[in-house]
Amino acid sequence: FIIGMFAFWFKSIDGMIRAKYYIVQLFSGLLIPVAFFPEWMRSVIDVLPLKMIAFVPLQFYLGKIPPADAWKILAQQFVWVFILLICGRLMWRIVLRKLTIQGG
Repeated sequence: FIIGMFAFWFKSIDGMIRAKYYIVQLFSGLLIPVAFFPEWMRSVIDVLPLKMIAFVPLQFYLGKIPPADAWKILAQQFVWVFILLICGRLMWRIVLRKLTIQGG
């Protein structure tokens, strides 16, 4: 949604959509498991919500994350939902100022 709103400023957002796709593939653990990244990069990935797409559910399935940690992970996801909701709403307000509707 947020990437899509950049279409109000640019003629084409194909490059941004592709970049987002590859970033999500890489940092979610779909392409390379997060455990294979260097420690400094894992600390960055741990802060981002992308690993919750594939890596964390797979770790739960494999039993590598104890069920007691599920509440911590769910809390992180709710924090990211709130952050992205705020960002989406702020960007939507900015986009509405740029919107011009022609016709009648």
